[in-house]
Amino acid sequence: MTKSFTRRQFAALAGLSSMAVPQWADKARAAGSAAPVSLLPPLKWATTTRNAVEAVIRAHGRTGPDRAVRPYAVFDWDNTCIFGDCAETLLRFMIDNLCFMVTPAQFATFLRRGLGHGLLAATCRTITGQQVDRHALMADLTGDYTTLVRAYGLQPLRDGGFMARTATDPVLSCFRAKLYFAYDAMMASAGVGHAYRWIIWMLNGHTPDSLRRLVQASNAWHLGQAITSVTWQTPPQRPGRAGCINHTFMQCLRLTPEIATLHACLRAQGIDVYVCSASFVDIVRVFATDPQYGYGLPAENVLGVRMRPDNDAPYPGAQDVPHWPLTYRQGKVTAIRQALAGRKGYGPLMVFGDSDGDVEMLHDFADTALAVIINRCLPGPIGALSRRAVHEQAGPVPRFVLQGRNENTGEWYPDSATIRYGSTTPRLLA
Repeated sequence: MTKSFTRRQFAALAGLSSMAVPQWADKARAAGSAAPVSLLPPLKWATTTRNAVEAVIRAHGRTGPDRAVRPYAVFDWDNTCIFGDCAETLLRFMIDNLCFMVTPAQFATFLRRGLGHGLLAATCRTITGQQVDRHALMADLTGDYTTLVRAYGLQPLRDGGFMARTATDPVLSCFRAKLYFAYDAMMASAGVGHAYRWIIWMLNGHTPDSLRRLVQASNAWHLGQAITSVTWQTPPQRPGRAGCINHTFMQCLRLTPEIATLHACLRAQGIDVYVCSASFVDIVRVFATDPQYGYGLPAENVLGVRMRPDNDAPYPGAQDVPHWPLTYRQGKVTAIRQALAGRKGYGPLMVFGDSDGDVEMLHDFADTALAVIINRCLPGPIGALSRRAVHEQAGPVPRFVLQGRNENTGEWYPDSATIRYGSTTPRLLA
């Protein structure tokens, strides 16, 4: 278990991120250095990445030559501002603690809508290698959910002992494994955007206040857990119609003081900070705005997926908001142009991201001076940008740079390379 105090305990990070930038400058001046005054504490920044970020801040911040416009930076949230995915960790917490507020009939409707009408992807197989049938999976999950609601009722948040008391409940064990398997099946069969929407549909029945408390409880629990690989598996004596399946995932959530202090530095330098996330906007806002987590951004500066409430789904809703994109891939660019660039008349000065979902916003704005990629050693489009960053970041004015991390601890790694989970060897690219 990692002992990264400032990445797991809220008060410590909050104190670090609120430290005024001039304090760092005072220390640098006291040292009598002839080098430019450091704007950011070193922490675990890659030196070349930190230098590139500071150069952009110096050129465009309060002391920069052009103050006719107020610049802004845009950050992805999951696996960029934090280590982990706040929506997926919330879903797992809801499954473990049975914190859904949808009725069995609503559950069946949302599950049917999520899994669609076609065949599941060929990768969706049982433990014995059989293709999972969509109808069988829906029947198993709907039956199990109905049984669980009868046994435990609907509650927006359980007490802290619920998981321990129900650890041997075979119905909950089946439900747990198969529901997250269903989420992965949606990812593989219908695409990432569809699966992200489904998580939001499953939040219906909550109120804004109950969702906030649920997110805080999920954050607190996950920040206190070890970073580890976890497998949920159907009990062999209860295969159901779909068969026995398992699902393996990374249990991980950590705060990132480098990002929190960067946010504080940017704002102190007159550069506005925005978040554009593919997660539900209200989930991200709990994390990004609550001072206990150390980021402290204004709620209106967080862009994300939105839903439109109706009579069948009063909050958060189950229909897309008209004229607002799904904030994933090109949708992030559309959202930034619609909410920020179109109004301001210029694009973001800096953009930070980690995955294929961020590629377009990292690349597409002509006004962007620097794009920082949190290096997860991924293939695909983000891998291509990462390769470009490797070639550029040694130059005097890079457009793309990499920042490594240590996936075993959830901390940044002071290099462009990343240490993958289970390894001790830094790796630069996929």
